[in-house]
Amino acid sequence: MEQIRAFISIAVPDTPILAEIREKLRRTSAVNVPDKVHMTLRFLGDVSEKKIKELSERMKDLEDHSSFGVSLKGIGAFPNSEGPRVIWIGAELGGPFFAIFRDIEKMLNDLSVEYDKKRFKAHVTLGRVRKRSDLIADIIEGYKDADAGSFRCSEIHLMGSVLTPEGAEHTIIRTAHLADNDGGGDGRK
Repeated sequence: MEQIRAFISIAVPDTPILAEIREKLRRTSAVNVPDKVHMTLRFLGDVSEKKIKELSERMKDLEDHSSFGVSLKGIGAFPNSEGPRVIWIGAELGGPFFAIFRDIEKMLNDLSVEYDKKRFKAHVTLGRVRKRSDLIADIIEGYKDADAGSFRCSEIHLMGSVLTPEGAEHTIIRTAHLADNDGGGDGRK
């Protein structure tokens, strides 16, 4: 049975500041900057087609939740800014997100889908460093406290990913549409 490299994410719109940062990173020629950015909630790795189908069907359970706010603030690097491999911008997530995140993990556990269990750190990857450049450190320093704007997240995506020499190519397998309200409380409709 074929395996699909998969993850669960939210799409991130290109705000003016985010577009500016991404363009500066692209111009260094030292960073692979994707055309679109997203926030990975859980990376699943290689998953069987059967499990993907089951997971896709269960994604509808997330639609019981309300949409939530996301604020993008301050760029940084993994593992650190002295030897960066990944450039990211931090994210602050509205209250309903945490109930959604718990339900995603419960859904994965119920279906026995293996996933990366590292502690979740809300961030959006802006690019992967290919080679060292002093310009990268300057960009990180210049935008370390940047407010890149806010948006309302109303969809959670189950994504497929294919690695190519130019970078990963992502496709949406299934989308869970969240309610268009604040919801309050635990984020349920």
